[in-house]
Amino acid sequence: MMSLSRIRLASLHDKVMSAEQAARFIENDMTVGMSGFTRAGEAKAVPQALVEQAKKIR
Repeated sequence: MMSLSRIRLASLHDKVMSAEQAARFIENDMTVGMSGFTRAGEAKAVPQALVEQAKKIR
């Protein structure tokens, strides 16, 4: 899990979750858009969690 020390607004701390938890919010037929600044800023964990979630469904 990510360290909360980088999140300055304490009211957002309870919004932090694992990639697996975040992937559960994405339902069938939804469109997911992502962007990032080169490889350093792109999403890595949630797309992989989506792959694992899809494997379990099939």
